[in-house]
Amino acid sequence: MPLLRFATLIDPEAVVARSAEIGEGTILMARATVAPQARVGRHVVIYTGAIIEHDSIVDDFASLAPGAVLGGGVKVGEASFIGLGAMVSHGVSIGCDTVVGMASGVTQDLPANVVAVGTPAHVIRTRSRGETFL
Repeated sequence: MPLLRFATLIDPEAVVARSAEIGEGTILMARATVAPQARVGRHVVIYTGAIIEHDSIVDDFASLAPGAVLGGGVKVGEASFIGLGAMVSHGVSIGCDTVVGMASGVTQDLPANVVAVGTPAHVIRTRSRGETFL
């Protein structure tokens, strides 16, 4: 069985710091920004204008919608989704399979398998692993 390799696609208008790490199969759209020492996992999608600040970690299969912003030192768990224009404060951790709603402001850690909305973001329900988020 041949070993599969996935392309990593980075739009020419994206900005990626030299010290940032981008995983295989990841897509960075126009004007996406990945700051110094940030790590982006495999098969992540960073949409137009989203920002991942310094020392943040975005785990495999996560997505940041257009205009989403992660402050420095943020951790986004595997298969999580950060909605349109949402902002996550410095040092906050978001669990796996968690959805942050559009324009939400996350100021405290969020557990795995929840949907959180509002400013400050609060959990409105739990979700099942693999449940669609749109």
